[in-house]
Amino acid sequence: MHPWVVIAVVGNLHIVFSTECSAYFDWQSVGLFWSVKQVYENAGVEVPRVTRLTACGDEDYVGGGGGGVGWHQRFGEHMHPLYNEGMCGKDVPLTECNPDDVYPSYNKPGSVLHWLQHGDIGPDTEYIAVLEPDCLLRSPIIPSLLNVTAGTAVAAPYPSLKATSPDVHMGVKQRMVDEKRNLSGFDQVGGFLIHHIDDL
Repeated sequence: MHPWVVIAVVGNLHIVFSTECSAYFDWQSVGLFWSVKQVYENAGVEVPRVTRLTACGDEDYVGGGGGGVGWHQRFGEHMHPLYNEGMCGKDVPLTECNPDDVYPSYNKPGSVLHWLQHGDIGPDTEYIAVLEPDCLLRSPIIPSLLNVTAGTAVAAPYPSLKATSPDVHMGVKQRMVDEKRNLSGFDQVGGFLIHHIDDL
């Protein structure tokens, strides 16, 4: 038994990733679900809960096996409305949004928020890992080895995240600056984000 295996079962991890309802995201989801199952089972560690967060405006969407159902009893899917279109003036007050701003990446924070408010998080979840849908795991995610605690999240460097640059002006970024909601500045991080449940 590897020394990290004992540590891995201490923290209860729930992995989520944000997608839309399309064949493209179905295939990415299949790859991510498969890699999680393989990595954890091969390590002899309990497979964590994994939930695909699917933004979808198509009520007839069935999917192509990318919802996790049937792969493992701890895999699932949470459907939610599109946050990059159609929400402004309906679920989101016009004072907090721009109806002409349909930036696709709004679905990611919207999907996590919707899942936290309406989804099946699981009573034993201590840590939440937010991954990109095109990620594949090569080893188990062990929050304690990454020093994730309440108040301390972990993320990967993401230098291609240009929206944090001073010369890029997005409405969301400016609003956070105006409201002094991000006093430490904006960091170019992404790829994965791991939080303690108390921080979300």
